[in-house]
Amino acid sequence: MQRVASRIEAVTVYRAGALVSRVAELSAGPEGLPDTVQIIDLPLSLDDSSVRVGVSPSAGEDATAVLPEADSVRIALDVPAPDSAPEPVAAEALMAARREEQRLRDDIARVERDLERLAELAMPIRPAGEQGKPPPPSPTASRLALLEFRSDRARELRDRRRAVRDQLRAATATREELEERDRRASSDREAKEHELRKSAIVRLRGERAASVRLTVEYLVPGARWAPSYSIRFDPDLKSADLAVRAVVCQRTGEDWQGVALALSTARLQRWSELPELRSIRIGRVQPPAPRTGWRPPPLGSQALYGDYDRSFASAAPQSGGDPHDSDTTPLVTGGVEVPERIVDAPWYDDRSDVTDEYELPPYSDSLPREFDDQHTQPARPATLSESMPPAPSAKPPGGPPPAAQTVLAAAAPSRSMDAAGAAPPADMFSRRMAPSKKRATRPVRGGGGGGGEAPAVALEEPELRTSEKLLAYGNLRMPAADEPRRGRLVISDLSERYLALLVRMEVQVTVDVLAVIARATERARAAARVPLPPRHLAPSDEDGFDYVYRAETSADIPSDGSYHALPVSQHQADARSRYVVVPRESTDVFRQAELQCPLDAPLLAGPADVYVGENFLITTDLRATPARGKLRLGLGVEQGLKVARNTRFEEKSAGLMRGSLSLRHEIRVEVGNRLDRPAQVEVRERVPIPAVADSDEVEVVLGEVEPAWRSYEQPDAPIRGGYRWEREIPAGGEAVFEANYEVRIAAKHELVGGNRREQ
Repeated sequence: MQRVASRIEAVTVYRAGALVSRVAELSAGPEGLPDTVQIIDLPLSLDDSSVRVGVSPSAGEDATAVLPEADSVRIALDVPAPDSAPEPVAAEALMAARREEQRLRDDIARVERDLERLAELAMPIRPAGEQGKPPPPSPTASRLALLEFRSDRARELRDRRRAVRDQLRAATATREELEERDRRASSDREAKEHELRKSAIVRLRGERAASVRLTVEYLVPGARWAPSYSIRFDPDLKSADLAVRAVVCQRTGEDWQGVALALSTARLQRWSELPELRSIRIGRVQPPAPRTGWRPPPLGSQALYGDYDRSFASAAPQSGGDPHDSDTTPLVTGGVEVPERIVDAPWYDDRSDVTDEYELPPYSDSLPREFDDQHTQPARPATLSESMPPAPSAKPPGGPPPAAQTVLAAAAPSRSMDAAGAAPPADMFSRRMAPSKKRATRPVRGGGGGGGEAPAVALEEPELRTSEKLLAYGNLRMPAADEPRRGRLVISDLSERYLALLVRMEVQVTVDVLAVIARATERARAAARVPLPPRHLAPSDEDGFDYVYRAETSADIPSDGSYHALPVSQHQADARSRYVVVPRESTDVFRQAELQCPLDAPLLAGPADVYVGENFLITTDLRATPARGKLRLGLGVEQGLKVARNTRFEEKSAGLMRGSLSLRHEIRVEVGNRLDRPAQVEVRERVPIPAVADSDEVEVVLGEVEPAWRSYEQPDAPIRGGYRWEREIPAGGEAVFEANYEVRIAAKHELVGGNRREQ
């Protein structure tokens, strides 16, 4: 098996999670391409069921060449290979280094003892004189000689101790280096938790090309993104550069360097029901058939191992270790004796999860008390037995019946038994008795020497139930021919599948691998819960459709769980500026820019930094804009446009009997352009509307308007009676807008808030 390194080529980030695409170049050796390839250094958080492998020709190869196919893919744990394999250290060299280190330590100990003895060497005491006589002479020469000896000897011992300590440090370093080399050279090493990685083991079959390119795709949690924008207008507000940006956060366990980035608004995994066309039949209404996804396997699978058992008799499995194989009898199939079960065993077998379980009704006192082992087991459902062909290893006709072995008490309570008569394990694949009109019959032989057969015992047909674990086909394995449970699909242990490669590499793993993978997955998923930066919004679909935004340049995103701002694409758009004023509310003129969305995909909601020329203007929030739709931006107040609004009010009596009032309002708006360029100005006004439609007491009559205006309806905050003037005012010019209306009411009435409506 060849270990192959790969690099991340492309990444698609969804609302939560990402699809990573890796590529690996595989070249043929002297014997061609290897049969099995291990793609290493994959993150622990990847979804095993999402791994896909494709084979394509390498760059420069013939595109029409026949390529091998990826036959199977398995996921296993892996550890990085050591950088270099040091030469094994000879045991004699390591022992000599240890002896040298111990010799130097002994030398230092001897020097220390000599220094202690030298310190204990005392000076001779001056002899005491006799009373009345002069003191005796002092041994000055001997005292000075002793002091000189002590000083010279102590200096010599300290110098020797210093030299031996230097030699000891060198010897200790040599010994530690040899021990480290010996440890690293050992093939039996222990894997650390931070070293564990996943790898994909790919088996190739078919034609062998000179070189191929393997593409591996897998899903990982722990990625998130949100859109943002940058809009730069020219000074005349006639064109704009729209830059689509994004903030991306990922903690998948691998850094993305130089990848082709794509951002999608879709969900990573979403359940969708496929349509199902049901047949229409004329007749009685039948209950819907359950969808189990299970099909009965063929019978007589043990006969397939006949040649193996004949050729490798010593390797044939022993039935004593399997309770389901305890009741066997030699059968002749093609001249070969093959052990075959008398009673049908479960088709899928796993001692912890699978059972062949029946619930039998109580036996009555009239039934015989003895049965042979063939008839103590419940019969297979009639519908299954009728639809299945007979087993190829069926008993030859005329064979002796098996001996009676099991005795059941009359009127025994209903209970469940497996094939060996013991309590079944956990329910995974079971048959249970259910109320049904269909009943299966089985003959019962009499016991105690009676030769006749008792009447058939009617049993309710058991209901077949299948657990979801049996439908996970990727987790089912067929044991080898020399294993006891051969011929049955067995649910493999997840940790065993992960550690299979490390066991082969003789790497010790002392940690709980499933817990390590669970922690890595949880750390990755935590990145999807990191709050977005201020003003950013999570991506969403547009009118039920999802879109992908591809980055024009490669991206580098480290796996640190922080948001990184990245450019996505750059676009040019034509812009049109206009100025809006509502003088009834304020004389401030607001500048607006309108541009068409240049993308074939919609602009999602998000913050946008707006520039005019080289100057930063404002940060605004964009609404979701459809593809090729109109985008309007507010750019703040324009100080170069001045507005003045004047009103005139007149109240007079009207009607034949002076019984009504006419409230006349005149509006005059003057706009002056102080800019050095023409300005398209929109002036918005409003005419009062009666609170009650078709009211005879209040009437509003619109008079002369100069220039003509148009009705205006505001989409986000609807108003009634709105109108607007639109006019282009040249640079340095002025424009006048006039309008008047009358409100007619009864003379005895007064408008709420006063008859004067304009201030």
